[in-house]
Amino acid sequence: MGIRYDFIEIRDGDSESADLLGKHCGNIAPPTIISSGSMLYIKFTSDYARQGAGFSLRYEIFKTGQCGHT
Repeated sequence: MGIRYDFIEIRDGDSESADLLGKHCGNIAPPTIISSGSMLYIKFTSDYARQGAGFSLRYEIFKTGQCGHT
């Protein structure tokens, strides 16, 4: 048996061996995912079984930490 559905894996780092933050499929967006650093590894896998609406990704970049105002 092969892969049955399209899915994405999101990892907290810059490689496939980084900590897994989530594996998601379906048409409901996952909850907000926050990385511990400046990189996320996102892997999209498709089963090619059906044609659908496609894949959409939205992201926001926030700078964390303290601002150095004196």
